[in-house]
Amino acid sequence: MRTDAGEVLVELPADGSAYAVRAGTDAGDVSIGVPEDPSSPRVVDLESDAGDITVRTAG
Repeated sequence: MRTDAGEVLVELPADGSAYAVRAGTDAGDVSIGVPEDPSSPRVVDLESDAGDITVRTAG
């Protein structure tokens, strides 16, 4: 997912699964609140030119 401006919020299932999260922003903060494993087949790829990126569990 990519956005030029604005916050990106992704909520993933709270089942303990690990994700390969790739997140980057030119102007903003990145917060990852899910288990991470770069070799996971569950890939989350996020970019924002201007805005925060948050990945967290649902609920």
